[in-house]
Amino acid sequence: MENNAWKIVYLATIFSLFILGLAYYLMVPRDAELYSQEKTDKLAEFYDTKVAGRKEGRKLWEFTAEKGWTMKNQDSSQLVNVRNGQVYNKKGYLVVASLVAPRAIVNPRTEIIEAFGQPEGVHNKPSKLKAVVDLGKFSAKNKQDWTTIIADYIIYRAQQNNSEMTGHALLIKKDTRLLADAIGIDHEKKIARISGHLRLKRQDGLLKAMFADYYGENEKLDVYGSVTFEVKDKGNKATTIRCNRAILYNDPN
Repeated sequence: MENNAWKIVYLATIFSLFILGLAYYLMVPRDAELYSQEKTDKLAEFYDTKVAGRKEGRKLWEFTAEKGWTMKNQDSSQLVNVRNGQVYNKKGYLVVASLVAPRAIVNPRTEIIEAFGQPEGVHNKPSKLKAVVDLGKFSAKNKQDWTTIIADYIIYRAQQNNSEMTGHALLIKKDTRLLADAIGIDHEKKIARISGHLRLKRQDGLLKAMFADYYGENEKLDVYGSVTFEVKDKGNKATTIRCNRAILYNDPN
């Protein structure tokens, strides 16, 4: 009898431990490490909302996003499927509008804004990053002059007042198309550095080169490196010119 009693207690103990182990197995997520990492890195999540950044009462940026989250260290906010993005310069003027991008990262401390043409982890697909930029603030006339930009990646550094577009950067304005691998803009000095397979197409001709510097104050384009351009006259006859360097001006005089 005593042996049977101990056997019952022993079996009951084993059964209880089995139930506890099964419950623990069912309640703990399968990938606990990833789950914990994802949750602990995020301070807050938001969906279908408009987010904006301000400094000293001045608006720096504003985006509408499908979803996003703020990191716990508050160094950055991650945004997914951004639309109607707007960016303002130091003087409070709107310089980027209608920005659309699969994702963006905003760092309020460094005032750096990044936009990406593809979702995270996706490569070698057509970019979905598009915006219109006021290049009028880039010239001496300082009048609104909106130009469409398409690129794989755009970064804007508000404190340094410069921006960069890389990966098949395309500028579109009326009948003009400018394509290059990278375009860096110093908004303070009003100088743009263009590099990598530059191709400028207009109704009156086509220009190809490896590098170019554009000076906004006097609207001068200095191109160099295997320069080739075709100029069409009124009769649509083309003259081809090849050289190592050429300087062009927007001013017809």
